[in-house]
Amino acid sequence: MVETAEERRRGLAAIMRQATCCGDWTFPDAAVDAVCVLRLDAEELSCKEHL
Repeated sequence: MVETAEERRRGLAAIMRQATCCGDWTFPDAAVDAVCVLRLDAEELSCKEHL
């Protein structure tokens, strides 16, 4: 879990940027305090190539 409000704010901005293609988001302090943001650190990635 992301603990600090600033980390939660950055996480929310990254999620919204991915979902909306817009990077100009601001979040009220009450909203940041009311949400839980989880960070996933991937140890390995794999994918398939579509030819």
